[in-house]
Amino acid sequence: MIICSCNQITGHDVENAITSLLDDDAWQIITPMMVYATLEKEGQCFGCFPQVDHMILRIIKQYHEYLGTSPYFIAHHLDKIQQQKFIKAS
Repeated sequence: MIICSCNQITGHDVENAITSLLDDDAWQIITPMMVYATLEKEGQCFGCFPQVDHMILRIIKQYHEYLGTSPYFIAHHLDKIQQQKFIKAS
């Protein structure tokens, strides 16, 4: 599925970029701009950024669940991301 039609970025591309960033530092606060930089792209119309934000939250949660991270620490980290980015989890 195409996430960003301006740059022809797929959901798979976004997921791989987020996972790569998490592999580097599982506790960093990932932004859409970081995802695009990892993909060597730049945001253009920014219409896809809300969807990328929600993908970031979902993938971070899945990543930490896979690692066996305590649900408390996962929730705390996701809350911190949401507070910083002013987005809500779906």
